[in-house]
Amino acid sequence: MPPTSATPSNEAEEVITPEETEADGATLATFAATAGVKGGKWKMTHITHTHRSYFGSVIFKYHTYAEFNYGSGKVRAWGSRYDDFSNEQDVVEVDNKRITNAKSRVPASSATSKMKRKVQLCAVKYGCYATLYPWAQVKVYGTGKTKYDGSGA
Repeated sequence: MPPTSATPSNEAEEVITPEETEADGATLATFAATAGVKGGKWKMTHITHTHRSYFGSVIFKYHTYAEFNYGSGKVRAWGSRYDDFSNEQDVVEVDNKRITNAKSRVPASSATSKMKRKVQLCAVKYGCYATLYPWAQVKVYGTGKTKYDGSGA
């Protein structure tokens, strides 16, 4: 379960990309809405990317969460999707708007969720000295397996 400080994905801001793999058109209506999904198993992914200073101290951690339903070799539905920051040092300024908030259409054999934010590192006396774009992408499969990619920088 995501922490209470996590920012849920806003459906109005989400971009839905085409299916990654062929989906059975006859079952499309069955899985049209997450609330209507019956059966299958639900799984929550949690990815953490840590941004460290040159000397190894943690500047921030970027967390993403994506819940999905799978069964019969298909990713059947997306559930909640969130992102969050933790262990932030005083120099971290997080832009409240996501740069990327995308998920692929389901049902399909595999599907992808991606989120990206803008973070600036700023010192009060000197201003901002770095802009980072942490992102995380998770590819989920109808077997329940996951594969992830991303960066804390």
